[in-house]
Amino acid sequence: MGGRSSAIIAHVLNRLNVPGTVRDTYITDPLTGQNLEVRVGRLFMRISVDGRDYYFRRRARGCEATGAGSP
Repeated sequence: MGGRSSAIIAHVLNRLNVPGTVRDTYITDPLTGQNLEVRVGRLFMRISVDGRDYYFRRRARGCEATGAGSP
């Protein structure tokens, strides 16, 4: 019953365009060696994949900008 309730709530939130929650994290894929970093700021969220940064405005629907990360 709990799984079905969660699925219904998630469906409703998606239909209302409520953004999901994301926390700062760093992941290294052991299979490919790819590095992924997520940083959440006040206005933007930055996703960095192998040094390439992608910026998303917190309330926008797409990527706002890209750039090269610092070493």
